[in-house]
Amino acid sequence: MAAKKKVKRRKKKTVTEAFAESLISPDKWKWKVMFGVPSMGIIRMEWHNAFVNMVLPMNWSVSRIVHPVRVLTPLRYHVAEAQNVIVQRILAQPQWEYLLFVEDDVIVPPNLMTRMQQWIKHDVYPMVSGLYNLKATPTQPMTFRGRGSGSYEGWRKGPGRAEKQSPLPHGVKPSEVAMCDGVPTGCLLISTKLLRVAWNHSAEMVLRCQRTDGSISEIQTREVFQTIREAGIDPENGNYFARYATSDLHFCDNAIDKKWLKEAGYPEAAKMKYPFPVDLAIQCGHITQDGTLF
Repeated sequence: MAAKKKVKRRKKKTVTEAFAESLISPDKWKWKVMFGVPSMGIIRMEWHNAFVNMVLPMNWSVSRIVHPVRVLTPLRYHVAEAQNVIVQRILAQPQWEYLLFVEDDVIVPPNLMTRMQQWIKHDVYPMVSGLYNLKATPTQPMTFRGRGSGSYEGWRKGPGRAEKQSPLPHGVKPSEVAMCDGVPTGCLLISTKLLRVAWNHSAEMVLRCQRTDGSISEIQTREVFQTIREAGIDPENGNYFARYATSDLHFCDNAIDKKWLKEAGYPEAAKMKYPFPVDLAIQCGHITQDGTLF
């Protein structure tokens, strides 16, 4: 009489276990995107409503439990420091492929992710920005070509030569893109391949932050993003000098000048004078704490 073969039953995974596995396994998701939100802890309701009501592209996960988009929001840091905390966290988990910075005063449109998906699939540019304006009257778009020349508004007159000659995703028209050499981080998609190169070339730093209970936390990270504030005496001519630069434009300058684009695997973008697209169809708002929208 043949003995019965004992079948070992597989234990059914809980929802929490399945979610944890989906974050670890590189085969579970494609184009894994993490949202990074530098914040001082106060946001407008308009920001919250816009953020939670974004339309996800077709065939992306719409489940709130096994969602492929995670949000990391470091509090009580300056912008560049918070950005470096976010970079440290996303690079510590190799399954992430893209970081999407959304600052806590930038109102994103519902089409943010459907448009960004087109640039992700195109995979020619390591950074793509949405369009929003400076908090000022009269306001100006946060688009830059060159330094010390103000904002770039040439795209208002129609696509220029740089836009027409740049390879664009299917369905994106040259008139919908402004090619720049400087973009802000308020609504910015960045490839982790570029962030990894920037991390390897950046100095180490320790960030200290006081928790609500009074204790001090320390995070080991690197100065991938840096707000430049320098002043002193020029040793050559004896004149006083002061140099200021925001973390976004400083990062763009490093990516171009230090050949990070080519090292990160973006040879086409590395050859361009203006390698960073601003998608004019991603029209964001820039909101103040009193509700004024620019």
